[in-house]
Amino acid sequence: MEQCGGTIQEGRGVGPLMHARVVVLTLLLLVSAMGNLQTERQGEETGSVSSEASGRSNHTSNLSWGPSSGLNVFVVPGGFIVLSINITNSANVSDPVDFTILGQSGWNCYWNATSIPCHQPNSIEMAPGYLAWPKFDIHVPVVVNGTPSAFVRHPFTLTATSSLDGAKVDYSFTLEVDAWHAVRIDSGAANLTLDPGLKQSTPITARNLGNAPASIVARVVPLGADGEPLPGIDPAISFLHDGWLVGIFNIHLLNGPGAQGMLPYTAVTVDLEVQPPSLSSADIRIGVVVWSAMNPYEPVMVEVNATIVWERAGAFVVDDDCRDDLLPNGFCNSAISVTNNGNFEDTFEIVVESTEWLRADLSRSLIVVPKGETVEAATLMLRVDGMVPAFSHGQAEISLQLSDGTVLATHEMDVRVGPLVDWDLKAVESSTDSRDNVSVAFTLRNLGNGEDGLQITLHVDMNVEHGLVPPDGASHGAVDGIPRYFEIGNVPPGVNFTFRAWMHIPRDMEANGTVTMTVEMQSTLKPEIVFINETAEPFLAEAYRPENILEPTAWDNFERQMASIWNQFNGLCLTMLVAIMGGLALYQATLYRKRRDEEWKAKLKSQEPPEREEPEDWLSKFKEGAVAVPGVVAGAVLEAPRVAAKVFTDLFASKTTKRRKERPPPNPDLLDAANTVLTHHEKDKELERLNDLAAGLDDDSDKHPANVLLPDAKEPDTGRTVRKPKRKVKGRKAPTKVTDDEAEDDLPDFISSKSKRAATKKAESKDSQAVTPPAELDGDEEFDLDL
Repeated sequence: MEQCGGTIQEGRGVGPLMHARVVVLTLLLLVSAMGNLQTERQGEETGSVSSEASGRSNHTSNLSWGPSSGLNVFVVPGGFIVLSINITNSANVSDPVDFTILGQSGWNCYWNATSIPCHQPNSIEMAPGYLAWPKFDIHVPVVVNGTPSAFVRHPFTLTATSSLDGAKVDYSFTLEVDAWHAVRIDSGAANLTLDPGLKQSTPITARNLGNAPASIVARVVPLGADGEPLPGIDPAISFLHDGWLVGIFNIHLLNGPGAQGMLPYTAVTVDLEVQPPSLSSADIRIGVVVWSAMNPYEPVMVEVNATIVWERAGAFVVDDDCRDDLLPNGFCNSAISVTNNGNFEDTFEIVVESTEWLRADLSRSLIVVPKGETVEAATLMLRVDGMVPAFSHGQAEISLQLSDGTVLATHEMDVRVGPLVDWDLKAVESSTDSRDNVSVAFTLRNLGNGEDGLQITLHVDMNVEHGLVPPDGASHGAVDGIPRYFEIGNVPPGVNFTFRAWMHIPRDMEANGTVTMTVEMQSTLKPEIVFINETAEPFLAEAYRPENILEPTAWDNFERQMASIWNQFNGLCLTMLVAIMGGLALYQATLYRKRRDEEWKAKLKSQEPPEREEPEDWLSKFKEGAVAVPGVVAGAVLEAPRVAAKVFTDLFASKTTKRRKERPPPNPDLLDAANTVLTHHEKDKELERLNDLAAGLDDDSDKHPANVLLPDAKEPDTGRTVRKPKRKVKGRKAPTKVTDDEAEDDLPDFISSKSKRAATKKAESKDSQAVTPPAELDGDEEFDLDL
């Protein structure tokens, strides 16, 4: 608890809390002053008694402050405070006392109700025991650049100087400035120019103007046309408005080191990021609001204007593929690539202007190119339209334009028409006059686009007179005027060129023949263009010439007609002859096949066994009452005596022997024993057959059964079935035949010998019925199936 012994009065800027502090300090100073006054009075009474007793007077000063030093007072920046500290003159004489105050630089201190600075003495006449209250005013400076700092005690010293002996008595106190919070935006107001859809950031620097550490809050808000925040929208860290995305980043720096707040008069820079919409033009007004977290009632704001500026630029590249000469009606293609150098997606137009005879065709003229990209926009086809003269020069100008017609770039292309060499042999006219002179006229037309020449060569494969008739202007080297080769040049395009070749038909020849005249026409500019014409004229030997041949007889005419008919219809006659011969052969084959089928059916029917007659069948013959007796004499019919059926039956029964008495059935034990023997023999027989089959399967040296059963080609058999000998398997012994004695031994002892023999015979008979042994043949007999 700080000791107090004076009064305090504060000026402007004093709040209720400060008034309470002043009242408390005043009460404490009064209580202390009253105690000191009573003590001084007791001392004066003692001193006076002593002085009177001693008879001496005291001129030494005795000043004392009421409160003890160390008073600390809270003050408000920019205000003032009135202080009054009591002091007592404890000397026995009056003492004029000078008071001065030494304080902080920049703090103004004046003696109360005066304009006298506190560093100038203020004199007060103090009688013995007098209690004085020197009063002074201290003006607290405003906070500038973070000073005066809060929570720091600023020392002051009040000095009282006695005029009696010059003794000085000091009273020290401190003033502590309350915390004051404010912020300022050092930089941030800007006019931003943005590309469409491209984010951009700008720095915002905020400074703590207070005298104590504090955090700073920064927010953004869209502003209206009047520069005020839009209604209904509160400042926030970020907002989205009309496609604009705005936000504050790195705001954690506003909390200061260790999030303890920014120190007084320190600045921190944060980033304001603006993301514009993808539009060609738009703008927005952004308010950046900053305040101290300890004083949210005094925010400051700076305005940032952002505008989208559409920068339109572009370039194009032509892949020129038209460097070679173009022939008439020929064309070339060039690829055009467009690059958007602007800051937004744009539409470009490609415009081509060309020479009249040079036709330019674009695959497309409008192209949309994204920002910063290069696309293959179109293909340009340049065509030489029509038969343009050779070596003509044309030009095509390509320009890249914006949609509003602004030309961004141009490119020129030069095209030259190449020479087209082409000829057409339009007509060849051949004629023969009465003097056996063959003449051929040739007409050619220059179909090219420039002048060209021809080289004409004549050749005849026989030694006859021949030559060329060149047109005017042709050059040749013949001295006799009958050239066989000539040249002509500068034939204009579209002009016909005609010349003639001739030869004589040979005479006095011993055999007929053909004379051939060959004419070669070759282009001068393009030697690979060659026309070759061969005129073949048959000639007759002198013996066959019309004037030397007699008229044919009637027989000659008949032979010619028959030869002509045969030559014309010999193929049809041969075809009909072959068809008739084939039909006869097919008919004979059909008859032979039918006869063989009837013979085979008869053979099969003769080999069928007779139908088995059952007792019921022949007994049924007697149920009719009489039996017919077959005749014994050929050609005669004898009638047998007829008797009744019942009579015949009685007579037949009387002649038969009587039936023996039925024997008693055999002993059941004997039957069981016989059954055992029979079962044993059946097993052995079956095992032997299985062994034969297995051995036949394992024998690889034998032929396949299907091949074995095939008939022998050398000795054909008339029957359908031929027996073959049983195959003998190597390495297998013949089955052992069980004798009757051995079979009897297998039976039990209690059976008699006669019964054993009977059982054995019965078993053998049963075995022969149950299992039929394979046929055994000697020699080379075979079983065969004539399939």
